[in-house]
Amino acid sequence: MGPLSDVFRRGKALDSASSIAVWLPKMESSMSKTYFTAVSSSRSVNVVESVDDFGSSEKSPISVSGRNYQDVEIALLSEAGGGVMRHMIDLHRGLLRHGRRATLIVSPKRMDNRYRDEIYSLDKEQVVFVDMERAPHPSDVNAYLSVRSALKKMRGRRILHAHSTKAGLLGSLLCPDVDAMLYTPHCYRATDPSLTPLKRRALRSVEMAYSQPYDRIIAVSSSEMEYVLNCGVDPNRVTCISNGIEYRGKACGADRSNRVRSSGTITMGFVGRLAHQKNPLLFIDTLALLVRRGYDMKAIVVGDGTLKHEMMARAEQLNVASRVDWRGEIPAHEALSDMDIMVHTSHYEALPYTLLEACSSLLPIVATDNHGARSVLQGELAENIVEEATAEALSSRMLQLLHDQSLWSHQLDLLDQTAQTFSLETMVIKIEQIYLDLLSEKLEFTRSMERYMVPSVSRIQALF
Repeated sequence: MGPLSDVFRRGKALDSASSIAVWLPKMESSMSKTYFTAVSSSRSVNVVESVDDFGSSEKSPISVSGRNYQDVEIALLSEAGGGVMRHMIDLHRGLLRHGRRATLIVSPKRMDNRYRDEIYSLDKEQVVFVDMERAPHPSDVNAYLSVRSALKKMRGRRILHAHSTKAGLLGSLLCPDVDAMLYTPHCYRATDPSLTPLKRRALRSVEMAYSQPYDRIIAVSSSEMEYVLNCGVDPNRVTCISNGIEYRGKACGADRSNRVRSSGTITMGFVGRLAHQKNPLLFIDTLALLVRRGYDMKAIVVGDGTLKHEMMARAEQLNVASRVDWRGEIPAHEALSDMDIMVHTSHYEALPYTLLEACSSLLPIVATDNHGARSVLQGELAENIVEEATAEALSSRMLQLLHDQSLWSHQLDLLDQTAQTFSLETMVIKIEQIYLDLLSEKLEFTRSMERYMVPSVSRIQALF
């Protein structure tokens, strides 16, 4: 699709002479650009063609399918931290490895400490800091202008890839400034089962409204993709690409069972934002229940958030405060080796990195039932998902795993297989291919528009 189709598809009808006058020069400018293509960066480059000389209308268009645009810069935009930031850093790093020009546009206000060093180690031309709040805020106007300014400084063809809610909202307003737009929601808010029906309908309407301008919506799990399709989005605009992680192999976690049996102490772990979505109070309740039943328990909590003080107060109330090790915002892998079992308590998820990192470290998981847990813990591991989000259900499954040596060993094999399935390189390659496919579609449309409309466009433009 090209500039003209974008205008009509996104509901921006040309209803005035001024809007036509603004749009037409941009369209003709895009038609006159020189685009260079080469074979994909995953192979040795052996073909380079210039496709700016279109010739007569009878000339067959040059196929660009599967080829590699050299004049592209990709902006990865997000206000979020946590797993969203992990995804963006890994994607950015992968794109650079493939020879792409890519820029991170992120908010320093929500940057987790565990990712700060990685962000600040980047070349200053590869990262732009824009203050963005998670919730709607008057500063959103300045954020929009700052992001737009950053996009205008980019060279060549611009691709905007927005991640998470606030970036999705801001990005939906920036379609005139880019050549292609993609959105990865990382879990729509309306999928929260704790919402009232009225709130769910309202949020669903808002989410679909700001998702509409995007050329592609990339769901990170099949459940999230199903949600988008059920909202009536054109299936041709939606694809599913799972999050990916670096595979660490079987060296991690093999001695956990012996450690538990020799010491008699069980260390349960929590990783994530200490916020409503992650339901961390249930983690404290599960710890307290096991202690009351006579088990020697410890807990490690990795993360920070608005519910930390409430969690600490709950731990004091239930007499387990001395058993909790608050690690704060550190890279998860630094703490996973100290855990014997992960307890995942989220109300709703799309595809949480927490679970992928646990699989990569061969750390057994017990989880509440949500889309993310079902996406990762498939097959036999699905037995680790409890039907009811209660401390009783979680503790029961935990003890079953810890007491059955053969079951525990089998779990390690299953976790190893799962970690290999969610490959980081596969994720990067698939997303990169979406970028190239979009640009190919737009180039083909632009060529057709030049053949049949440029004479008419010139006559119309001459009127203004």
